[in-house]
Amino acid sequence: MWEVPLRGKRVLMITPDVMIDRRILIEAETLVDEGYEVYLLAGWDASQADLFEAHGKVRIERIKYEGVDHRLYAIYKIQRQGIECLNKVSAGINRLGGAVARTGIALLNRVSAGINRLGGSVARTGIALLNRVSAGINRLGGAVARTGIALLNRVSGASSRIGGTHTRPAKLIGTAITESPKNHTREPLREYAEVPSGLNLEPPTWLSAEMSNRVNSFAARLFRKIVSLLLQMSNLAFSVAARVFSKIIGLLLQMSNLVFSLAARVFSKIIGLLLQMSNLVFSLAARLFSKIIGIFLKISNRGIYLIARFLNLCVEWVPSKLSLVSGLSGYEYAFFRRALFYRPDIIHVHDLPMLRIGVELKRRLSIPLLYDMHEYYPEQPRLTRKQRRDLRLLEKKYIHRADVAITVNFMLGDIIKKDYRLSAIQIIQNAVSSRPNYERDRKYDRFREDYPNLKERLLLLYQGYVAEERNLETAIRAMCAAREHRWVLLIMGYGDYALTLKRLAHDLKAHDRVLFVPPKTQDILLEYTASADLGLIPYPTNADINTRYVSPNKLYEFIAAGIPILSNKLPYVRHVIEENGYGLVAELNTCEGFGAAIAAIRTNQLQTYRDNIRHTGSKYSWNEEKRNLLNMYRELVQ
Repeated sequence: MWEVPLRGKRVLMITPDVMIDRRILIEAETLVDEGYEVYLLAGWDASQADLFEAHGKVRIERIKYEGVDHRLYAIYKIQRQGIECLNKVSAGINRLGGAVARTGIALLNRVSAGINRLGGSVARTGIALLNRVSAGINRLGGAVARTGIALLNRVSGASSRIGGTHTRPAKLIGTAITESPKNHTREPLREYAEVPSGLNLEPPTWLSAEMSNRVNSFAARLFRKIVSLLLQMSNLAFSVAARVFSKIIGLLLQMSNLVFSLAARVFSKIIGLLLQMSNLVFSLAARLFSKIIGIFLKISNRGIYLIARFLNLCVEWVPSKLSLVSGLSGYEYAFFRRALFYRPDIIHVHDLPMLRIGVELKRRLSIPLLYDMHEYYPEQPRLTRKQRRDLRLLEKKYIHRADVAITVNFMLGDIIKKDYRLSAIQIIQNAVSSRPNYERDRKYDRFREDYPNLKERLLLLYQGYVAEERNLETAIRAMCAAREHRWVLLIMGYGDYALTLKRLAHDLKAHDRVLFVPPKTQDILLEYTASADLGLIPYPTNADINTRYVSPNKLYEFIAAGIPILSNKLPYVRHVIEENGYGLVAELNTCEGFGAAIAAIRTNQLQTYRDNIRHTGSKYSWNEEKRNLLNMYRELVQ
């Protein structure tokens, strides 16, 4: 930070420029050389590492403004605390909503798990009951089968006993013939045969005893066979009946088991489907619950956001209205606040954005104010119609409060004086202050030293800011189409538009007609400028007021370097060139006009133009302009 002395002719210059205009620095250095104590408040951007710097004898402070108005710290603090409170409330609601959602879902999961367990228990109980019934039926079927078979066995046994009763051994009634037929003697028969009891097998009287025995024996055997067959058939029938009964019981039991198995499966499926439906219902309930909680949180967060937005709008609205009340915006107040620190004796503001600051400083400190207009600010082409109207009203309101109004040439001054009905306006031209190391009478050839292939060529130089509104695209196209091959267009300057022009030159294959040269610093700039054969000012004539009535730095740099000038028909530049014979003015808005102008230039003419500049060019130097500046300051100080 600069230490400000308590006494002295202290001048405070104020500019919004980050890249400070050469005119401002020359004016400041001139005042320092005259014994004034000069401080310069300038704009700031992120590329500025230090807020305090020195340019030669001029002390510069960068005003770092990042959108925070120092007058509104209390409001900003309330805003910050309110936003923090809203953020905490929002976070608390989010946490509460999350906890409610988690609790509800956990409860639903527990109920779902309980229902699943209940369903499993019911399924197991039902299946166990079916298994018991099935086992009971199986036992019953086994008992029935065993009882039936036992009954059949008993019937079969009874039948066998009945058959055995009818086949017991028996004696034939009567006697057998033991003697020969002659003797006709009788002996009792041996018990050699079993005949069914109750049968009367008395042989006929006419049969012999032997035949009778044989017949009885045969009849007994036949009867036994029949009874045996009947018993076998009975046993077989009972065996078949037992097997059929067993099979029927078995089939019935199988069918019973199958029915119970199917019933168990159906029961399990029904329980499973019920549980699936239950789980689906709880899943849908959980999702719906989560959605409801989510919607609630969105609504609450949206409400909090709207409250925060309203708070921010209120805070934004206050600074916009504060400028109406206090006269200064937050940006302007940042300059005003620092300007008060320097306690200046004179305020010198550059361009319209700083005018209201100067007027407020003049009112607060009761000091004189100089308003330096580098251009007719409201007429810039990049501004909208509304912005132009508002800026005209602003400038019209405050320009009459300046003690001195300054601009760059008398033509632009006449327009401003007429529009704002000023009684007078001072002119300080954008003249160049020669550097100590620059020798006016020396022949410089820096371009040809740096680029040896240019030794046999004539050099047409454009230097300074490279922008679309400079009409350089027409110049490049014209150079490519021109029949005159001696000339090379040098573009030495800065600006993003240079990349577009380089692409154009590459597409037109103009590498031997157009050369882009890096910009040079002020201490060596005039050495390079003097190395060219002709200076170019191609600004279009059908543009805005500032462009038409321009008096560019390069005009005075060309004059200071002693090189002739080729210019479009710009009123003030034309006045300087044609009145003094410093070069050629032609129609440069088209490629044809540009080419014709180049073709019309003769080498002997260039020397004539150089001689004229050498003889009368000093009247456009800073040595002449600084007298006007110092006279203004002397009148203000007195």
